[in-house]
Amino acid sequence: MTDGGKFRIWIEIFSVPFDRWISVDIVNNVIDKPHSIITEREKWGYILSFESSRCIRDVTARYVDRYSLSLLERSPKPLSDYLSTTLSILSNDIPTNLLMDRSEDKELKEKIEGERLPTSISAFQKHHLYVLERHLLTYQIIYPTDVKPVGAFNAFPVFSRKNVADLHTEERWLQEGKQLMANQTPAKQLPRRLSGVRKKRLQEMRERGEGDGDGGEGPPMSDYYGAWQVEDYKPGEVVNGEIPKNRYGNVWLYKDEMLPKGASVLHLENVNKICRKLEIDCAQAMVRPPRFISSFSHLTPISHPSPYPQTDPHTYTNLLTLGRMAPRTLPSTNP
Repeated sequence: MTDGGKFRIWIEIFSVPFDRWISVDIVNNVIDKPHSIITEREKWGYILSFESSRCIRDVTARYVDRYSLSLLERSPKPLSDYLSTTLSILSNDIPTNLLMDRSEDKELKEKIEGERLPTSISAFQKHHLYVLERHLLTYQIIYPTDVKPVGAFNAFPVFSRKNVADLHTEERWLQEGKQLMANQTPAKQLPRRLSGVRKKRLQEMRERGEGDGDGGEGPPMSDYYGAWQVEDYKPGEVVNGEIPKNRYGNVWLYKDEMLPKGASVLHLENVNKICRKLEIDCAQAMVRPPRFISSFSHLTPISHPSPYPQTDPHTYTNLLTLGRMAPRTLPSTNP
């Protein structure tokens, strides 16, 4: 479909002797000339093929001279990713001729990965294969740092897009169920983003000659780390009835596997008061990044298993009775 919302239709025929698909435009009498069907002046985001087996494939790379330019014509990233995922499902879940599919996959992959270097600096900015360091985002670096460029453009080194690594803070990695390895040096340090109040206070301290309050003259910095510096989060273990907590007195629980060993989650109202009366250790669990929701609404009570069997239908009744809770707060015991 073109940027004007118009469709163009032609057919493809699979040639067994040539082991590839041949384009046939009957209307314009163009055979086996895919780049003549689509001219360089036309802007196409997608070129799709529909087979009799109801399989749909993205064959854009076969017809456009520069695949990177067609990517720029596609919808915004969320919608584009959704369409790409849908096409992947439709092209893989429906049984088709495996030999034909493998031949086509190989052809399209060679065309996508074999695209030559762009001829302008702006073309590098969103290119799917190549990148200039000047176009890296704030939280990105080239990794490994000693990787060799794949080429050069106007004396600027050109790197493969595969070597672009995203960086995150330690707190952000925790939200992905990851923790820093021992003795890691930050891959990058950036000025910390401050709120309006904190920024004003810092400015006043500088005007009084007090620096930034941390013994330095510059703004406070945040440390950023790469995926090669983290590992799967290793939760602690309940020892002698005490839950391992973080430095804030909470428990990180962004992922199910971050639950401390020997602990369990209780979704009960006022469970912290109950645990205090029963002298059972409990802690608040951080289950979502706090910046997305109001204060304290992201906290979910968590405690280690109670002394009462969880299979006992009167478990919560006993807990709430000992906690002197109102009967109306009891959960239903009906199956």
